[in-house]
Amino acid sequence: MAIGSGLGSQVMYGVESTYGTAVVPTVTLEATSVGLELQVESLMSEGLRSGLRVQRGDRTVVNRKGVNGGIDMDITSNALARWLVHAMGDSRAIGTIKSTPAASVYLYTMHLGDPASLASMTIQTGVADIGGNVRRMDAAGCYITEFTLSNEVDGILTGSFTVDGRDYTPSASAVTSAAYASGTEPLVFHQGAITVGGTACPLRSYELSVTHGYDTERYQINSTSLKSRPIINAKDEITLTLEMEFDGTAAGATWATDDFVSQFRAGTKVSNVIGTWTGGTAIAGSDYPYLAATVPQAVITSATPTIDGPEIVGLSVELMATDNGSDQPLTLEYQSSENLS
Repeated sequence: MAIGSGLGSQVMYGVESTYGTAVVPTVTLEATSVGLELQVESLMSEGLRSGLRVQRGDRTVVNRKGVNGGIDMDITSNALARWLVHAMGDSRAIGTIKSTPAASVYLYTMHLGDPASLASMTIQTGVADIGGNVRRMDAAGCYITEFTLSNEVDGILTGSFTVDGRDYTPSASAVTSAAYASGTEPLVFHQGAITVGGTACPLRSYELSVTHGYDTERYQINSTSLKSRPIINAKDEITLTLEMEFDGTAAGATWATDDFVSQFRAGTKVSNVIGTWTGGTAIAGSDYPYLAATVPQAVITSATPTIDGPEIVGLSVELMATDNGSDQPLTLEYQSSENLS
């Protein structure tokens, strides 16, 4: 049945062999929203002509600047391994990233990487018009330039991913048939556990944000005018926002000695901020799907409680990940039944 709304739409992606050369997508995402937008500028001559008051059409030239925008989704217990590898920018071979804790159980341990070595993606969106016709759009040369993982009480763990691509092309060809992985369940708040320095830290909400230092504006004078592959030209930024009730302590520490406020004042580094969400259905035996984000060291950038009426006082702790010289500044682990090669 043709559905003439977002219910009839789809989004898929595939890994490219050549930067910016579109491929047939192989993986379907269960996105909650897709906001990829074609970026086009018009180069307009400023030359004067006697009596000309409106820009002449033949003095206007199209300048395509690529595609960018966001894709939001619920984080599920399966089928997101390769997408998360690209979100982290981990350019190592899958065989290095993947381990096998048990039969049919695959653990992906991801680090920050380099787009110069990571393959780009083609993201194909099928947008349903009101007549139920699914219109195909191919975004080629795509990288995930930033992402956020967030969760709050009564909510599903969600991911918001910012995408930048080389070109965006509508196609008269049919969209690739969507195929959704089986055994996927959302990871939800009561499956989550946050620890700080090895001690449980009850939260109202958790947010991890990563912004890669990619230069995505690499244009040259050439026949296509399209951008070149991104290169790292700035440090990555990794931030955490932890919302909690104000109990005066940092995960059980003593007030006025080692609490978040005192650590903020002293510039003390916080160690091992770990958020873990474990699925409710085992993959095999006692092995469950899970997603874990580990920040070995962070500096507090904000931690001051404020009173706003009679409600329980809350505390918002904002942190910035720092490099401790020995550990990866951010490690993302994703265990599922998804076997990448």
